[in-house]
Amino acid sequence: MMFLDTGYIEFCEGAFSNSIVPYMSAKNLGRYFDDTLSIEGSFGYPFLSSSIKFLITKNNFEFEMWEHSCLYSQKYSSISHEITLSNWPPILNEPVAIQFKLSLVFFDTFSGLIDTIDISGTTSCIIRNRDITFEDLIREKEYNYFIEKSKNCPDTIKMVSLSIQHLDKLPDELLLFTNLESLDLFYNCINEDQFYKISHLANLQYLSLRSNYLTQVPKEIFNLTELKVLDLSRNQIKNLPHQIVNLSKLEELYLNENILCEFPEDVFKLNSLKILNLSNNNFKRIPLKITTLPNLKELHLYEM
Repeated sequence: MMFLDTGYIEFCEGAFSNSIVPYMSAKNLGRYFDDTLSIEGSFGYPFLSSSIKFLITKNNFEFEMWEHSCLYSQKYSSISHEITLSNWPPILNEPVAIQFKLSLVFFDTFSGLIDTIDISGTTSCIIRNRDITFEDLIREKEYNYFIEKSKNCPDTIKMVSLSIQHLDKLPDELLLFTNLESLDLFYNCINEDQFYKISHLANLQYLSLRSNYLTQVPKEIFNLTELKVLDLSRNQIKNLPHQIVNLSKLEELYLNENILCEFPEDVFKLNSLKILNLSNNNFKRIPLKITTLPNLKELHLYEM
C-alpha cells in the first residue's frame, strides 16, 4: 500500500534499555512515502546533542545516530538488528509498534576509536495526514494525557494543563479532579456556562484563564478561596465584581490587557497581594491608595 501524502509521525513512547543512550524525545518526526518509513529526530542534555535516524522498509532497516559535544563527536551505525513491526504497511491514523534489538558500531571522529554497543527498545508512531502540524500533535498529546489521567486516580493529580486546546467547553472529566492545585486554561474560548466544572476545586491555588475572550469574570471563581494566583489577562473584561474580596489569599492578580474603565477599588481589600498587573486597560484615574497595600511588591500600570 502506498501513501503519496507525506505525514508527520508522533512518538507515543520510546526508550532504550541501555542507559548509555538517552531517551528519545517527543520532537522526533517522520515521514512515510513510497513504502518507506523515515524517522528523524533529536534529543540531548546540556552540552550534549544527538540526532537519530530510522529508515524502514518491508525488507530493509537502517539506523544511524550522531552524538555531538564540545569534547567529541561520535557516529553510531547498525551492523546487525532484529526488528518487529505491527501494522505494516502503515494505515493512516493507526499506530505502528516498533520493537528492536540493535548492535551498533561507533566511530569517534576525534580519536579514531571504534567500539560496539548493544541496545534494545520499543517505540510506536502514528501516521498522520500532511495537514497536521507538530503543534497540533503536542496539543492532542496533552489532551489525551489529561483524559488518561481522569481514568486513573484523578484525585491524586495536583496539576492539569489544557492550554492552547481551542476548547469552547470544559471536558466533563475535569469534575473528577478533586484535589487540583494548578489549572492552566490559557488560550481557549470557553463558554461562560462551563465554569461550574471548576467550582468544586476547593484546593486550587493557581488558575489561568488568560486569552479566553471572556467579557466578565466567571462567578464560580469566587468560590475558589484557596487561590493564590489568578490570571485573567488578555480578555475583554469590563469590570471586576465585588466578590473578588472572597479571594483573601490571593497573592498575584493579572488583569492586564482587558477593557477595564473604572479602577477596581476592591483590590484594596486583598491584603495578601504581592503582584498586581493592571496594565493596558482604559482607566481614567488611578487612586493613590494603591500604594497602601501592605504586601505589594510589584505594581504594573503601564500603557502601550
